[in-house]
Order: sequence, then structure tokens, then C-alpha cells
Amino acid sequence: MLALKLSIFSEKEAFSNLTLSKPLFLIQTNANNIRPQIPMSESDLFAGIMGDIGAEYSFTQSLGLSLSYSYNIDWVSSKFYNDKLLMNSLINIGLVMRFNKNKYFYY
Repeated sequence: MLALKLSIFSEKEAFSNLTLSKPLFLIQTNANNIRPQIPMSESDLFAGIMGDIGAEYSFTQSLGLSLSYSYNIDWVSSKFYNDKLLMNSLINIGLVMRFNKNKYFYY
């Protein structure tokens, strides 16, 4: 049995928190040896959208194979990221194992 899965677009929101033990870069100055304040922590909210398409093939009722492809776009606004837009593409291949049979209850 072949089952297809399609999720055109779904939105996502997440919270990220980053705390550094050492600065990412060190600024050296010549005038009076005064160094600017370097941020060591950041908390941000980022948002994005993702699309997903996949298929699942069942060999038996308890064993199958899964294949899916997803594409993610995230918009980030942070001091620690040079980019404002992050994009990634994923291919997932998996083995599906069901440990109990499908049971139907009628009331």
C-alpha cells in the first residue's frame, strides 16, 4: 500500500537563546585602549515557512518505508547572524515499524 503525504506550506515560529562564554571576535584599539562593549548573549524570535512532500510504502501491516522532501525558509533578526534569511532543503528516508495492529472501535 502506498500513501502520499503533502503539506504545501506551514508556518513556524520559534524562540532562540544564545549565550557565549568567550566573545566571537576581539577588537583592539590604539586610542586610550578603550574597548567597545561586545554582546555575550542574545534572545530572538524567528519565523519561517516550510513545505513538505513525501510517500510511505507498507510492505506488511507492521513494516514500511518512508521517503520525504522538505524545504524550509527562516527569517532571522539577530546581532550574531550575518544573514537575515536562512534556507535549507532536507531529504528524509526512514523505516516505519508499527508495534500494534490498527484497531477500530465503534460506539
